[in-house]
Amino acid sequence: MWNFHDSQIPDVILTDIQMIQVSGLDIAKYVADNGLPVKVVLLTGYKLFEYAQAAIENHVASYL
Repeated sequence: MWNFHDSQIPDVILTDIQMIQVSGLDIAKYVADNGLPVKVVLLTGYKLFEYAQAAIENHVASYL
């Protein structure tokens, strides 16, 4: 999906849950699966519990 070099890894990713090509949950899962030292903050207007549950499973720092 992404190929980060150590000097390119951000400290924080601030993203929406639903976007056109990739979702914020996909980003959070990638960060969690690869053990990247990045905090992910998800923003959304959706109130679906499934989104919040998936965010928790992928170690999202905040869900707004």
